[in-house]
Amino acid sequence: MRNIRYVLKRKGFKPKRKVKTNFVRAENRAKRLEWAKSYHHLTTDDWRKWGFSDETRISMWGSDGKAFYWTDRPTELLLHQTEAQVQGDGGGAVFWA
Repeated sequence: MRNIRYVLKRKGFKPKRKVKTNFVRAENRAKRLEWAKSYHHLTTDDWRKWGFSDETRISMWGSDGKAFYWTDRPTELLLHQTEAQVQGDGGGAVFWA
């Protein structure tokens, strides 16, 4: 791996961090939009009556860390420059606070 990185750098390529994007199916996207539209009329006082929690995920199968790609010129984001994430893929445990 060290030699590959060396050659890429000499050729003018630079490592860039992949942009993480949420993978949301069209069906779920439509459901989320429907939910948001049904509650858009609520006031700040109404939202204070709701309880939201924070969650922490511990991964059992590999890292959820940074992923990189190599490029030699700035471009718009292409498919290989993003990393789709799927919530609840069975690879860890989730804890709520």
